[in-house]
Amino acid sequence: MPLLAQDSAVNNYFYRMKYLFVSTLLLLFFPFCKSKSTDTTSKPGITDSAAGGYLPIPELIKEDINRVDSFAGGILLRKSKDGKKDSSFIPLSVFKELAGIFLDPGFDSASFAQSFSETSLMDETTQQMNFIYTANRDSGSIRKAIVYVQPNQAVNQISRIYIEKSFASGDTLVEQKLTWKMNAYFMVATLRTVRDKPLPLEIQKVIWNPSLFAEE
Repeated sequence: MPLLAQDSAVNNYFYRMKYLFVSTLLLLFFPFCKSKSTDTTSKPGITDSAAGGYLPIPELIKEDINRVDSFAGGILLRKSKDGKKDSSFIPLSVFKELAGIFLDPGFDSASFAQSFSETSLMDETTQQMNFIYTANRDSGSIRKAIVYVQPNQAVNQISRIYIEKSFASGDTLVEQKLTWKMNAYFMVATLRTVRDKPLPLEIQKVIWNPSLFAEE
């Protein structure tokens, strides 16, 4: 999906499905609200094809992958496990292989609409709209996904995508927390538990924004 088309899809979805509600909510309640976020009622999957249904998580990530493919001057992989850390620059092919974990087939539009419910809220601290997708059943590995959108009068920017996964592999329970920061990095934290015994936490962080290379 081209960048302009992706921006258009996000904007159409955001404005058509949320903007009237959020604008009214903020005008009425924001000056008086004491909590840190305003939550809407959870509802079934949106299936309006004109509005694009759910926010297209795989397409958003693929677009950022394409930007890395076009513009990244270097890609840094940081790994941490059991107190040991390592870092190295990786080629684009390895980057794409590692990024594939975010392109779960569970995000297929048809199955996603049936298996997930959506909740939206405005975070007053960050001034971002959070679109939260929670699994209704345990048939897939995805348990939750959150898309963070920065509202803007011109273009609504997707700032971050967060995903939680949980699945069994033989006698091992695998739990993963995935974060994709647009135009910057992605991170995967994996905890494996074998027969109720947790193994050391593994963290992989892949960075393509040079300004973040020096950060731990």
